[in-house]
Order: sequence, then structure tokens, then C-alpha cells
Amino acid sequence: MFYQCIFYSAVSKNFHLFHSFALYGNMYGIYTNIRVLLINIFGFPPLAFFLASSSIKISIIFPMFFFLLLLVFEASLHQVYLSAQNLYLP
Repeated sequence: MFYQCIFYSAVSKNFHLFHSFALYGNMYGIYTNIRVLLINIFGFPPLAFFLASSSIKISIIFPMFFFLLLLVFEASLHQVYLSAQNLYLP
């Protein structure tokens, strides 16, 4: 169900459509909402990063590192799904 929603959202290129599909209550939808929340809270402004003090840089780097870990988790979860369904990326 979730990957059908991913396909529909990729075709329509509408983030809000995908977000409404992600609210169905599956675990991956909850993770997606958390990831969207992290993007909204910890936006990465490059100019502010270079002008900021070291303590602010640490407070920016750590959320970005956590966000990258979430992306790695998402990619590995998708690969597990593809392997289980015997599908391959084009």
C-alpha cells in the first residue's frame, strides 16, 4: 500500500498527496511524518552555517547527521522491500 502511494506521488509530483497517503497509520508513514518535521525544523541554511559560532554549528551538524542516518535507514528499508518482492530498480 505504501509503495503504491510512493508511485502515485512520484507520478503526480505532489508532496501533499504523498503526505496525505502517509497519514494512513502505517509505521513508514509515521516515520515519513517525523522526517518531514525534521526537515521543517532543521533547515540547512549554508550562509547562516558559515557565519554561525561553533556551538551553533554543532547544533546544526548533529540534526543533519541524524537526518542522514534516517535517509540511510529509508534506503535500506526500500532495498529490503525490493529484495522481498524480487523486484529490481530499472
